[in-house]
Order: sequence, then structure tokens, then C-alpha cells
Amino acid sequence: MAYITRNANIVLLFLILISAGALVAATVFFQENFDRINTAYSSKLTQLNQVTKDLEEKQAALDMIKNELTMKAAREEEFTSQYTTVKTEKVQLEGEKKQLTQVKQSLENELTSTENQLATTRNQVEVLSGENVRLTTDLSTAQTTIVVLNRRIDDYKASINSLNSQITTLTAKVSCLQTNADAEEGSC
Repeated sequence: MAYITRNANIVLLFLILISAGALVAATVFFQENFDRINTAYSSKLTQLNQVTKDLEEKQAALDMIKNELTMKAAREEEFTSQYTTVKTEKVQLEGEKKQLTQVKQSLENELTSTENQLATTRNQVEVLSGENVRLTTDLSTAQTTIVVLNRRIDDYKASINSLNSQITTLTAKVSCLQTNADAEEGSC
């Protein structure tokens, strides 16, 4: 039994040594693995922090792009609205331009017609001015003639009055002579 006890102690010692060696090996192995895992973890943590930082930058850039896209969409909508307004105004202005062109053409035609009438009227005025001068001359001549004729009429009236006076005298003589037929001529 002593052999078994001694063998059992050896086996037990051997088992303890194996266990201790296994424990040391496991500790060294796990320590190495822990250092490697810790280094990998630190590396991965650094990478994760870098990726997080990059993700945040990308997220910020994405938000900025999203805002720009929203602003561009709003501007595009505003430009579309302005384009529609400008296009409507353009069509309206083209219509007004067409109307104004027609009015201008009408006014130019009216101006040409008025200028022609003015030229005709000026010609008529010149003709009438010449006729007015001629008529004024004729009137002056006629007035001079009237003055001369009035003088002649006055002269003729004076002559007629003189002749009437003589006729009255002669008639009175004739009457006197007829009444006094026997009387002498000198008595009447």
C-alpha cells in the first residue's frame, strides 16, 4: 500500500505539476491572447473611433448636401415660378407690343393723311392768299371807282338839280305863256 500511496502521491504530484504547468501555460497563453486581443481591441477601437469620426463627417457632409439639395429644390421651384411668371409677362408684353405696333402704324397712317391734308390746305391757303390779294386789289380799285362814280353821281345830281330848276323855270314860263298867250314873252 505504501507503493500505491507513493504512486498515488506521485500521480497526484504529477497531476498537480501537469495542472500547474497547464495553468502556467494557460495563463501565458491567455495573457498572450489577452495582450493580442487588447492590442486588437485598441486598434479596432481606434479604427472604430476613426470610422465614427468619418461617419460623423460624412453625416455632416450628407446633411449639408441634403440642405443644399433642399435649397436647390426650393430655388428651382422659385425659378420655375419666376420662369412661368416671366413667360406669362413675355406673352402679355408681346401682345401689347403687337397692339402698340398696330396703333403706331395706324397713327403713322393718320399722320401721313394729316400731313397730306395739311399740304393740300397750305396749297389752298396759298391759292386763297393770291386770290385774296387779287380781290383786295380789285376791292381797292372798285372802291376808288365807287368814289369816282359817287363824285360823278354828285355832279350828275347837281346837273339834274340845275336842269330840274331850269325845267321848273321853263315850265312856269310855258304855263305863263299859255295863260297869257297874248302877253309878251318878256312879261312871264
